[in-house]
Amino acid sequence: MRISIVVAALALVGGCSGGGGDGPSGRSCMATFGYQYDQISDTGLVLRATVPQYTFITFEEMEAEYIDLEACAANTGTPGPTVNFTGFEHLGLGGGYAVYSYASQDIYINTDDLGYGPRRNCISDRKFLRHEYMHHVLFLNGEDSSHNNAKFKSCNALGPKTCNGEYCE
Repeated sequence: MRISIVVAALALVGGCSGGGGDGPSGRSCMATFGYQYDQISDTGLVLRATVPQYTFITFEEMEAEYIDLEACAANTGTPGPTVNFTGFEHLGLGGGYAVYSYASQDIYINTDDLGYGPRRNCISDRKFLRHEYMHHVLFLNGEDSSHNNAKFKSCNALGPKTCNGEYCE
């Protein structure tokens, strides 16, 4: 009985509760901690996270977003990048939200509390990833990977929008 209570409590804290949530797939838009560390998908997408770290979407949702973006960009089969959820301060990356490294083909999502701007959530994590995925897919396929490429807009990869200081659709 005690084990069931502990497992249920961990699932709730980890954001794994099903149905009725405000996140993708009806899942609650709560942070998930640590259990997704160092996963690799069939697309080559890699999740690598430092500790402490957290995401607001599951690895399966990250992969689905990548596959959908590839199809929209008409560049399927591009090997996925490595996604790092980590604090930027200790990496010396400054105070941005997300960045794509062309040299290493890594995506970095900042888990630091910036003290300004909207806080991360399941919508912003998904939109940040989609935007950085677009840089990756275009770059590896020899296309213009700058923000000037119309595919950013046509594939809904411009990044998160804000509504009253919070990320929204």
